Amino acid sequence: AADAHHHPGSRHAQRPLRHAPADMTALAYPDRHFDAVICVFGVFFAADMEALVADLWRMLKPGGKLAITTWGPRLFEPLYGRWNEAVRGERPDLYAAFHPWDRITDAEAVRALFTRAGIAAVDVVPSSISTCPAATEPAAVAVAPK
Repeated sequence: AADAHHHPGSRHAQRPLRHAPADMTALAYPDRHFDAVICVFGVFFAADMEALVADLWRMLKPGGKLAITTWGPRLFEPLYGRWNEAVRGERPDLYAAFHPWDRITDAEAVRALFTRAGIAAVDVVPSSISTCPAATEPAAVAVAPK
């Protein structure tokens, strides 16, 4: 684990962040441990997204916030589709017909994920911020206050 940089003058200057690589589906943190939990472009890789979101929620202190981001539909297209078809032609065993991020690519799917995880009060905002300049449809950012 490595401590993050301090930002003098900020309200968090005395509260260093710690980076700890781990399996996000098997975190052993206690209940009400964090002020905030942020999962950026990762929740859709969990086989049981609802269980993961519920577990992240469990780790929040009262008043804490859970934030999750997801990619919009057809991210990386048309290049990813072309690349995937080329892979299928050369190595069919490596072809990916299923993409885990396709399970939650819009605001309603993200809202439904939180609901199924037992979290009713969530603000889901479509965002035009993208990691891919070619993306034409918004991603979703969800924030739930505890």
